[in-house]
Amino acid sequence: MTSPHFPELVEYLATALDADPSGDAFPGWASRLFRFHFEGIPAYRRYCERVGTVPDASPDWSGIPAVATSLFRTHDLCAFPAGEATRTFRTSGTTAGARGRHLLRTLAYYEASLLPPFARHVLHDGAAPRWISLVPPAAELPDSSLSHMVSALMARLGAPGSACCAEGGRLDVAAAWRHLAAARAEGVPVLVFGTALAWMELLERPAPAGVPARFPLPPGSRAVETGGFKGRRREASRDELHRALERRLGLDRDAVFSEYGMTELGSQLYARGGGPFRPPPWLRVLAIDPGTGRPAGPGAPGLLRFVDLANAESVLAVQTEDLGRVDAGGGVTLLGRAPGAPPRGCSLTAEEMA
Repeated sequence: MTSPHFPELVEYLATALDADPSGDAFPGWASRLFRFHFEGIPAYRRYCERVGTVPDASPDWSGIPAVATSLFRTHDLCAFPAGEATRTFRTSGTTAGARGRHLLRTLAYYEASLLPPFARHVLHDGAAPRWISLVPPAAELPDSSLSHMVSALMARLGAPGSACCAEGGRLDVAAAWRHLAAARAEGVPVLVFGTALAWMELLERPAPAGVPARFPLPPGSRAVETGGFKGRRREASRDELHRALERRLGLDRDAVFSEYGMTELGSQLYARGGGPFRPPPWLRVLAIDPGTGRPAGPGAPGLLRFVDLANAESVLAVQTEDLGRVDAGGGVTLLGRAPGAPPRGCSLTAEEMA
């Protein structure tokens, strides 16, 4: 693995949940990384100079210029020569235009930030269940950050008998039910991780013969869902999916977790039982007023902006088109996708990067 520019940041990401749960070190690191990106990404530097926000002005972390996710489709946003990238994660390509890409010179930051939030939120009771993945493996989709994440977590945390049931570009529903049935017969708790689309396919398609309509999983089992339906089928709300999990697999709401992440970020957020998503200490989230481009107040709706220290090699502040609310404690509630283009004043445009 290529050595990271900031080995002390790697250590911070790996330990902050216990050593710095309030994120007291966040502002200092944000300022340091902003300078690193300003100096190392020419297009980003030109934009920052144009809007008059430069490191010497010592902006508060909330004023660090943000890059729209759409810019990852048109620019190599990395603070190193693109040819030195050892891993490239790409967006799903379900929207119009080219696929976005996030270039990484090292996986050190991503790997350091990956395990602690998952273990804290999803494996909060110290359980080590058997995994059943409904996500294609990283070996099959090496440019998928989601596949990499699930494969890495399953390899490190999955009990013997863990399995992936999505290969060859499709979900193997029959295999998934076989593994669920085996776990139930053995009384072994399982953790099933899938996209919302995969979950609904599993729950709505006919199960193999002998599988009853209600199939309660062993105590201690849990489900993790992530992502939406990407326009490929009817929409279903998170509540609808959670009700289906309770009805079909006997999982109450506290046993159902949601993951929020994206290709353009190095970190993930987790929610339990339909509650708000909780960011780790090295990630701050703002709801941006689309009319003013400024942060909305606590609980007010806006477009979600992420400032992520795990993006140590790319751009620290990422502006999305996801609508949401951020409460006073930093919890994030998703409200859906914003129609149209990124808002005025919120983010970097392709023209401004030229």
